[in-house]
Amino acid sequence: MSSDQDHLKETDTEARFEFKKEENSAVRSGKGLTEEVIRMISEDKDEPDWMLERRLRALKQYQNMPMPTDWPGMP
Repeated sequence: MSSDQDHLKETDTEARFEFKKEENSAVRSGKGLTEEVIRMISEDKDEPDWMLERRLRALKQYQNMPMPTDWPGMP
């Protein structure tokens, strides 16, 4: 077997998926989106007011949507 084939054999394992990337977040928040988180992200990105308002409207629309009840595995 050539060295190229040996290299391929070594990389054909689950070990190649066992890496960790350092977290480098601009914003730290809890779980989920809230108005406060959206305002914080918008401020960090230095977005204009119209973009913030658009994001907040989208959040309200999302929050008013019913959660699906017919997903597999749902109680």
